Amino acid sequence: MKRLLLPIALGLAALATTSCATTNLVQVWRDPSYSPAPVKRVFVVAVIPYAHDRLYFENAIAESLAKKGFEVATSSGIVPPDLSGNDRIVAYVKEMGVDLVVVLRLVTAHGAWYGATDINVYAAQRNSEWPVWSGTSSTSGFSTAQEAAASVAASLLHGLITAQILVR
Repeated sequence: MKRLLLPIALGLAALATTSCATTNLVQVWRDPSYSPAPVKRVFVVAVIPYAHDRLYFENAIAESLAKKGFEVATSSGIVPPDLSGNDRIVAYVKEMGVDLVVVLRLVTAHGAWYGATDINVYAAQRNSEWPVWSGTSSTSGFSTAQEAAASVAASLLHGLITAQILVR
């Protein structure tokens, strides 16, 4: 009986720790004049001061989109993580015929990972400075930025599909 108590206690502790980990889209806006168009290519940019966290967030979003069949590129794949290269990014988006550009900006971050991100999605073919979708995420209870990034990516993907921004 005692042999069973330790694994059960550890399992309950793990469940309690992970059950508190969440990401919610707390504010969402969609351009009411935007007509959904089929999306093939998406470009992801994370504006985060720490290069490794930038990679986590860009890669998590790219991976979630790729699993749904979209072609995805990240800014860190075009510009080294420790450099800024807006001109290179703009040229890449135009040359590759990117349909949507996802820009995630870290607003707050705290230890044992929780924080907020602002996310704007632009229709690249419109050449507009205004997003077609915008949201703010609230993320809490993760032990690493990598786990938080995966959760933000899942919430973002769901939000964009629900808002009919990501359509095939």
